[in-house]
Amino acid sequence: MTCEPAVPPEATPAAPPAVRVLAIADTDSYLKWSAATLNALPRSWQSAQLLIENPVMPSAAQIRAASKRRVEVLSHAAVIRRIRRERPDLILLACTGPVVSTLTAQRVLWGRARPVLVTGLPGISVPATRRAVIARAACDLFLLHSKREVAEFTEIGAQYTPQLKFKLATLPTQT
Repeated sequence: MTCEPAVPPEATPAAPPAVRVLAIADTDSYLKWSAATLNALPRSWQSAQLLIENPVMPSAAQIRAASKRRVEVLSHAAVIRRIRRERPDLILLACTGPVVSTLTAQRVLWGRARPVLVTGLPGISVPATRRAVIARAACDLFLLHSKREVAEFTEIGAQYTPQLKFKLATLPTQT
C-alpha cells in the first residue's frame, strides 16, 4: 500500500478565469449577427448582449426574435459606463461603421489595458469599401464571411489600417 501526501488546498490549481465578452449592437441585422456570434462562443465564456439606443434600433419584437438571451438597451453614455465598470476582456462591436467609430473614440477603449476589440459585418459585403475599414480602424479583428471579402478588405486595410486583422468566420445560423 502506498501513501501519497495530501495536497494542501492552496496547491490545487484554480480554474482559469472565464473570458468576459460584451457584445454591442445597434440595428436589427447587427443584433442578429452578434447574438448568433455569442451563441457560438465556448460555454465557459461569460457574455452579455447590449443594444445601443439610436434612431434605427430594432423594435421590441425584433429584439425578442433576434436573441434568446437578455438584451439590455442602453444609451451611449451608459454603454461606456458599463465598459468602465465591467472591464470585459473582449468587446464585439456589432454596429454600423459610424457607431463603431464613435465608440472606439472613447478613452476607455484606448491603451494597453483595453479589451480586445472585434468587429465585423452581418452578411456578405462585396465589394469591400475603404469607409467600412476606416470606421473600424481602432479594432483588432474584423470578421468576414467569404474568402473574397477577406482578400478585398485585407488589401484596403494594408493601406489604411495595417494593424487591423481580417479573418474568415462562418455565417451564423439561427437555432
